[in-house]
Amino acid sequence: MPTRVATLSRWPTALCVALGFEGSIALVGADSRDLVSAEATVGVIEPVPSPESLSERGVGTLVAETGSLPPKARAALEDAGVAVLSLRFESLQEVLDAAIRIGAALGAPEAGHRWSNDTGRALAGISASSYDRRRPRVAVVVATDPLTILGYRSVLHDLVEVAGAEHVLDHADAPGPTRVLSAERLTALAPDLVIDLREDASAATPLRLPLRVERLDPTRIVPPGADLLAATSRLFTLFHPGGEGRLTVSTN
Repeated sequence: MPTRVATLSRWPTALCVALGFEGSIALVGADSRDLVSAEATVGVIEPVPSPESLSERGVGTLVAETGSLPPKARAALEDAGVAVLSLRFESLQEVLDAAIRIGAALGAPEAGHRWSNDTGRALAGISASSYDRRRPRVAVVVATDPLTILGYRSVLHDLVEVAGAEHVLDHADAPGPTRVLSAERLTALAPDLVIDLREDASAATPLRLPLRVERLDPTRIVPPGADLLAATSRLFTLFHPGGEGRLTVSTN
């Protein structure tokens, strides 16, 4: 009976590794190889995998993001006996819930519950550390052609809120994962802080805005490549200078 797992994108890969299933991973997406240790023997999965390609690697479970697998391809895999676990990763709560579902699907429900509970508890501690401190208004720039800032529907936005800041726009103005706006509009909004998290070629050129701008390394801040707790702690120290002594990141 197939016992190995394949992951179709970064979040499923990161969670399988975090839950201790790295040794069971047979295939990962082309964009996810950096999330698995260099010593791990894993192949690269096709964007739309065939039942045969999974069978060759002994894969019994495919973990994917909702909407990433065409319905016909999913049906073909399930007809061939592959369990397809489709999950959303558009919010921090969905990530915590996904860990529980992955643990259950791979036969170790306690691992999923433990990681979800420990991570949730640690993030709650960080949030509590800023409860009586001023919440700065923040814009997170993720691209400049055109100028694009982070919206509300993303895990990273949730981490910004946990770390004790608030979005420079109202929810109605940025309900999706990102929001395009002009440099003039962003300047007029007058955020307390602009975080530069661009990952494209434009990142080599500093943002030219008449605002306070902090450039952060996306690989250390943007999940799932970045550790959730380390990223949130770094954001907390940026939002609340001098508050490091109050920062609580315990999972006990």
